[in-house]
Amino acid sequence: MSNNLLWLALWLDAPLQSWGFESVFERRHTAMFPTKSGVLGLVLAAMGVPKGSDREHETLEAFTEPGMVCVLIPRRHGRHKNQPLPVRRLTDYHTVLDFQRADTSKARKDDTVQSWRDYLMDARFGVLLPGKRDKVEETARRLIDPIWGIWLGRKSCPPATPLLVRAPELEFAPGLFGTREAAWRALLLHVNRLDEVEAAEVPTLEAFPRLEDADFSSGTDTWNDTPLTFGTAKSSGVEGREFAPRRVCLKPGS
Repeated sequence: MSNNLLWLALWLDAPLQSWGFESVFERRHTAMFPTKSGVLGLVLAAMGVPKGSDREHETLEAFTEPGMVCVLIPRRHGRHKNQPLPVRRLTDYHTVLDFQRADTSKARKDDTVQSWRDYLMDARFGVLLPGKRDKVEETARRLIDPIWGIWLGRKSCPPATPLLVRAPELEFAPGLFGTREAAWRALLLHVNRLDEVEAAEVPTLEAFPRLEDADFSSGTDTWNDTPLTFGTAKSSGVEGREFAPRRVCLKPGS
């Protein structure tokens, strides 16, 4: 891998998360792992990058290198720390009445829009994200002090803890790591501190369920979640958004 690449280790933890995947009209699904579009969307928000701008193109281009890994870290609670909580999917029945349409015409009082919105409960993820050095350095600074609000898939899902994982003894620079292995070790140290666990040894990445970037032959699925643009400055919905397919491999862990 190029010496121009550095790695971020992100910690995604919240009461609810929702990673839009195959959402159509009133049915808003969530993937069981964070999507690349969701992760890069919160990166752009932290950096204050406008939609459709040259900065958006430059930033997204800096994170095109394959290698992103999303790792499910089981949540452990109370006296039952040896029994991790399963990730559950919650569906919220949502209604909106007397709303303003995109064409500025007023809806009738009895014109109710219904939607079914999925969320993940009891989920915690670590994300190992490679990117070009100049943008990754700026990203790390802004994840500590974001310009715009950041959330885990939807505005109703603010993070419960800071996103940027720090481990000064392993860092290339504040919040940055020179290899995926260093980023992984930092992530596990972070989890052990949060869970108040003293681990005798660091388990390998292969021990955990995870979603990894893959080539065509080794991939098990294709997700259309590599963002090319999130729209234009005037767009408020899905109009103008463009995505490219990404080959991924879901691995169950050992």
